[in-house]
Amino acid sequence: MNELHFQPVGAALGEGAAIRIGRCTEETPAGETHIYFEPCESVKSVRVSQSLPDSEGRMLDVTLTVQNVCPGRRVFIGLSAHEVMEGGAEELRGFRALSLPAHHDGSAHAVDAPPLRFILPEEENVDSRVGRPRHFVLRTYAHYADQAGCEST
Repeated sequence: MNELHFQPVGAALGEGAAIRIGRCTEETPAGETHIYFEPCESVKSVRVSQSLPDSEGRMLDVTLTVQNVCPGRRVFIGLSAHEVMEGGAEELRGFRALSLPAHHDGSAHAVDAPPLRFILPEEENVDSRVGRPRHFVLRTYAHYADQAGCEST
């Protein structure tokens, strides 16, 4: 059986805005934009402008590639972000989970996961870190969701 392997995780700090696609039945909260697609519309463009955030913080955008994914099998992915504190202790700051759909290309190959974002607010009560460098460790987890479909080569 082929084993799943990860390429190194690429991460970049950046800014962005949340966009949700769906129906809205109440007033839109600040920082949220609703986009509506009519039945025959397949493409829309949107520009989102927002004011500066009220506090300091970081956004961590992560891309990852899972190596050696067998055809016909979905893959569950977990990604955790841990902050390394003074003294080396780690604090969990976030966890993201997703399912990669099965590919049908005939042989095992690399599959890119969609980008994942972590919002990392500054916490004044943690090691007095406001305005100081921060150190994070990302850990990836993967498991096939489907039991059949991959023969050893």
